[in-house]
Amino acid sequence: MSRRPRLTVRARLTMLYTGLFAVCGAIVVAVSYLLVARLEPQGQSQQAPASFLARCRSEQLSAHPNDRLLVKCNAYFQLQGARHQRDVTLSHLLQYSLITLAVVIALAAILGWIAAGRVLRPVHRITAAARAASERNLSSRVGLRGPRDELRELADTFDEMLDRLQVAF
Repeated sequence: MSRRPRLTVRARLTMLYTGLFAVCGAIVVAVSYLLVARLEPQGQSQQAPASFLARCRSEQLSAHPNDRLLVKCNAYFQLQGARHQRDVTLSHLLQYSLITLAVVIALAAILGWIAAGRVLRPVHRITAAARAASERNLSSRVGLRGPRDELRELADTFDEMLDRLQVAF
């Protein structure tokens, strides 16, 4: 029966931190994109018929243009320009947001690896003390300092167990 290689706790914690950060970052990117995408340029949102566009072109070339029609044509073309600019801005927003998210996720993975190593440092001390303890030498202690948390409680319990064993031997 072959054994699959297992991920270390440090690697799993790093993946957890990075995954949570990636999900939260993706939510921020999606919400930002959707909020900006909902901003519509002011004006009618329908596409102008081809006949209107043809009249606009002929009116612009006319020697005696109809000013009212030209005002409508200019308003329509400005609205189309604003829509195009909005689409370009949305495209850039999404592109830059995703690139930034990828860079920050990589940074989160590196920082997660470092943080997981610091969090697990007391476990390494406990492991070293357990390896040092033997039938002839029970004087080794973890002696963990720092905040009273689960790891400190484990180290203190281990030290107390070694005290009891030393007295018993």
